[in-house]
Amino acid sequence: MVGVLAVLAILPLWKLFGVVVSDGDSLVAQAARQSNHRVPMPAVRGAIVDRNGVELAISLPRVLVAVNNAALNRLAKKDPQAPGRFVATLAKTTGTDEATLMAAIDQADPADPYVKLIDQITPEQADATRRALLERKLLDALVFQDVTTRAPRPGSSGSSTRTSPAPPAGSTWRRTPTAT
Repeated sequence: MVGVLAVLAILPLWKLFGVVVSDGDSLVAQAARQSNHRVPMPAVRGAIVDRNGVELAISLPRVLVAVNNAALNRLAKKDPQAPGRFVATLAKTTGTDEATLMAAIDQADPADPYVKLIDQITPEQADATRRALLERKLLDALVFQDVTTRAPRPGSSGSSTRTSPAPPAGSTWRRTPTAT
């Protein structure tokens, strides 16, 4: 009877030893794969509507364009013409002036890791830029950040504002309940 109890006491210790010593690293890696993963969750804002549900403004996806200074410098060491080709390709695919882009890069502090070049382009322009720079082996220097922008609803001028008339002299406005 004592032998059986001794074996039963040793079995959990034997299993614990096996898990800690021989299987420990693989179990830690498996746990990390099961619990740690990134899920992109863009903070997309909804449309602005009036009380009748008519859209006043909508959110449009846009992309901010920047350059990775260190990556561009590495490309320039391999090929001194690379920064010029990078800027020319970026200007062509985004419709931005080359001189403006080159000035932003030249005026940037060399210690800054990233230099913002263009505030907003469309996702389609971003895809075209990505493909063009990939073909030219210059994609390493490009940095995109997804952003959104507000725009007036389609078909509106976007410049009209609603104003309320002033109350008649000697009176005050009274809020009238609306039917729901």
